[in-house]
Amino acid sequence: LKQFMARYESFSDPDIPAFHYGSHYSNSAIVLYYLIRVEPFTTLFLKLQGGKFDIADRMFDSIGGTWNNCLTNQADVKELIPEFFYFSEFLVNSNGFYLGRKKGGEGEPINDVQLPPWADRPEEFTRIQREALEGEYVSRHLHLWIDLIFGYKQRGRAAVEAVNVFYFLTYEGAVNLDNIKDENMRKATEAQIDHFGQTPSQLLKRPHPACEAVPLDKHCHLFSPTHRESLRVRFLEVSPQHALVYIGVPEAHVPSYLSVHLGITERIVTVDSRGVAGCHRWIPAADVHPPFVLELDPLLNQRKRIGVSFGIPMTAQLFAVTDDGKMIVTAGHWDNTFKMSFLDTSKHSKSISLHKDIVTCLALAQDGRTLVTGSRDTTLAIWRLTMRGGVYRVQEQPLHILHGHNDEVTCVCISVELDVAVSGSKDGSCIIHTVRKGNYVRSIYHPANCAVDLVAVSSAGVVTYSQDDLTIRLFGINGAPLAAVEAKERLSHLYLTKQGNYLVTGGTHHQDGILEVRNVHDLTSVFRLTTEATVTAISATAEEKNLLVGLSDGKLLLVSSSK
Repeated sequence: LKQFMARYESFSDPDIPAFHYGSHYSNSAIVLYYLIRVEPFTTLFLKLQGGKFDIADRMFDSIGGTWNNCLTNQADVKELIPEFFYFSEFLVNSNGFYLGRKKGGEGEPINDVQLPPWADRPEEFTRIQREALEGEYVSRHLHLWIDLIFGYKQRGRAAVEAVNVFYFLTYEGAVNLDNIKDENMRKATEAQIDHFGQTPSQLLKRPHPACEAVPLDKHCHLFSPTHRESLRVRFLEVSPQHALVYIGVPEAHVPSYLSVHLGITERIVTVDSRGVAGCHRWIPAADVHPPFVLELDPLLNQRKRIGVSFGIPMTAQLFAVTDDGKMIVTAGHWDNTFKMSFLDTSKHSKSISLHKDIVTCLALAQDGRTLVTGSRDTTLAIWRLTMRGGVYRVQEQPLHILHGHNDEVTCVCISVELDVAVSGSKDGSCIIHTVRKGNYVRSIYHPANCAVDLVAVSSAGVVTYSQDDLTIRLFGINGAPLAAVEAKERLSHLYLTKQGNYLVTGGTHHQDGILEVRNVHDLTSVFRLTTEATVTAISATAEEKNLLVGLSDGKLLLVSSSK
C-alpha cells in the first residue's frame, strides 16, 4: 500500500493525472483469465492471445498463488468474479485442455485449479465463498465497498485518502472521444478504454449507510444451530383417520411481521387421502406463544372431494395451490387431464387435456404463474397461468412439451429463478430442461438405473431419492455427483428450504414415522424426530419460521422455535 501511495505522490505528467493503480480491477482479460477452462471463454481467450494459450506460469492455476500475486505484484489488482460464489465448474479442466507446463515446460502440467486447504473440492470452495459473502461480516461492511466502487470514495479527495485512484481513462467522462480528431489516436483511446477496464458510474456523492444490525436469531433459519435446541413440536387433529397427503401454503406477499400488525391471515391448504381439501387460517400473533393461531376449517367434514387418483398413489405430487389461496391444481385423474378447482366450493373451474396417459405429477413455481406437469406417457408440459376476472386460468396450449424419458414420469420440480424444470422417471433418469425456452440441458442417471421417485432443486443442486435403494443423492446443477446417503426409512416427501441450505425428508421406518433435516451440501443429519404415524407431506409457512408436517393418522405436526 505504501508503494501505491508513493507512486501517487511522486507521479508528475502534464497530460495524465496522478493515480495509485496503473491497472484495473475488472476487465475482459481478467474474466477470461479466470474462466479459461470453460467454453466459450476458452475460445475467447485464444482470440485475445492470438490463437495460443498464455505462458503457463502466468495462467490461473492456484487460488493461493493468485491471492499472493495480488498482494505482492503492483500490476495485479484484479477482483473476484461472480463465478467464485456459485460456479464451481470453472475450477475444473473438464474439457481436458492442454494448458502447458510451468517452469518453461519443465514443471508440472497445468490442469485443475489448486484449492486452498480449507476446501477439499470445487463445490465446497464455492459454497464456503457464498456463505462468507452472505454472512454477517460482509453485511455489516458492505457499505464500505459501495463507497469505494459506486460511492463518494470513487473520485476526488476522498478517493485519494482511500488510496482508490485508477488510471484516468477508466473513469466515465474522462475523455471526449468526439474531440479527438486524429483517427489513429481515437481508435487507440477506444481500444484502451475497452480492454483496460472501466470504473462504474458514480452513483452516490455521500457515504452509504451501514446495514442495520439485526439480532442473530431474527434471521436464522428454523433449523440453524441457534434454534435447534429450542424446537417445539405440536400436534393438531385435522382429518381423523385420513392421511394428510398434501399441505400447501400460498406464497405470502406481505411479510409475517407486518401480518401481525395488520391483522392479515394466511391460508394453509390440506388434502387428505379421500381427496377432500381443507382451508385453514394461519394467524401470526406477537403476544402469545406459540406466536401463531391456527384455525381449522370448520366446514371440512362437509366439503366434497376435489379428485381421486386413478391407479397411482395419492401423494403431494398430485397437488398445487395458487398463490392467492383460492384454487388448487390436481392431477391423477382417470381421463388423463389435470384440473383447476375452487377451494371454497370444490367445483372444477377448468379441465385441461393434453397428455395421452394419466398425469402422474405436477409442480407450480414460486412465481405462481408457471406450472409443469408430468405423465405416464413419458412427456412433460410447461403451462402458463393467467389471472382474468380475479380467477387463475391455464392457457389452452402449453408453452413447451418436453421429451427425453423412456418410461413414466414419476416426479417433477420447477425453479423459475434457476430457469430449470427437473423431472424423474422410472427409467432411472433425471432430466433438466430450461423453463423459458424448453430446451434440453442434460440427463442425470441413477448409478443402478433405479427409478427416481422424488426430486427437488435449488441453487445448491438437484436432490433425488429412489425407493429401490433408499438412497438420497445430491448432484450439482450441471450434473456432477456431490453427495449420497442411504436413508434409514422409506421416504414419501422431500422439501428443500427456500435458501437451499436444508433438506427436510419424511417417511416411515418400521411402524414409526420419521422426520429428518439434513444439511444440503453434504446430506448430514442435523435434526431427527420420530412420530407414531408415517410422515406423508411437508411444507412450511411463508417465511419458514414454522414447519408443517402431515401424518398418516390425519394429524398436522407443527415444528417451531420457542425463541
